[in-house]
Amino acid sequence: MENLPNVTEFGVDTSEDIMTEGILWVSAVTVRVCVDSALAVCSFVTNIINCLVFKRMGLDHTTEPFFILSFSDCLIGFLSILGGVLNGLRYLGPARLTVSVYTLYLQALVPAVIASVSSMASTTVIAVVRCCSVASPLRVHMLTARRQRVAILVCTGIAMAFVGYGVSSTRLEVVTNNQTNTSHLIMKTLPDYIQRNKFPDMFRVVLFYICFLTVNVCLVILITALWRSYKFRESSTNRGDIHNKQSENIETQAKTTKRFAGFKPASKEAQVVKVVVLVAAVFTVCNIPIVVATTFRLLDPRMAVNGALYRSFDFVMMMVECFSLINTSVNIIIYLKFNSRYYTSFRNTIFRNQ
Repeated sequence: MENLPNVTEFGVDTSEDIMTEGILWVSAVTVRVCVDSALAVCSFVTNIINCLVFKRMGLDHTTEPFFILSFSDCLIGFLSILGGVLNGLRYLGPARLTVSVYTLYLQALVPAVIASVSSMASTTVIAVVRCCSVASPLRVHMLTARRQRVAILVCTGIAMAFVGYGVSSTRLEVVTNNQTNTSHLIMKTLPDYIQRNKFPDMFRVVLFYICFLTVNVCLVILITALWRSYKFRESSTNRGDIHNKQSENIETQAKTTKRFAGFKPASKEAQVVKVVVLVAAVFTVCNIPIVVATTFRLLDPRMAVNGALYRSFDFVMMMVECFSLINTSVNIIIYLKFNSRYYTSFRNTIFRNQ
């Protein structure tokens, strides 16, 4: 428990925090070391499979955003595995390693933030493109793979620039403790550290809410389109049944069958829409903890890393990390269940030698 950061060393009174050091330590070991590590391995493996399958399917305006999403989630999974190892050493390892391990953990968060921005932008692009194909099918050809790629890369590039600007105000130094004869890797901050990191923090918050709200709007539109499509097919099927009962002519039945065969492309389109709806729904649910964390932080300044309620804030951030890994892990189930093309490519990729 002594490995947890303690803001009381800086004169902050934490007596009002209902979360104790003991409960926080047990929660950190359970969530960050055990649960998150398992989810990270699952995310890493499943998204490697996703990348291979989408590559085999061929990258076009439909599959390329999913490939970028899977690659970003795979990177998040890899960095989370590294974070799980570092957290294990931080909470359960020798006290002399705590400072150095925590510094390395903070450094691993930098590429993880960039990967999460790329994943978030990819999900938003996927939702917007499918929403446009439903709302304005005649203009969806304008949303080419190149334009989708540019949109994702622009968001990722801006995030890299802002994060790099904030990180540039830190320095890594090795400090030696003469009393214990041990060396520690620490991260020193420059005087303008707080000022520089205001812009990256503001950018991430603004981008998150733009993507979150956009995905939710697209989700409502796509669910409405699916419901209308379902009602239309139901009414068409009922009309077809009545017609078949009244007709005894084989030629008429053949024409009716041929006429209803025209619904096959629409069925495939509905299949893709279902995949996007579920991916967007998982994205929305798994990002609710971020909304809760940012809301708490705005309403109560004590809910911060160095605030009086830092332990409660740290627990909320554990939930954010856990749900983020769930978001990166479950997409493969959606693809296998609702995308027959992905399922076929998956079988050909995994079992091609059998």
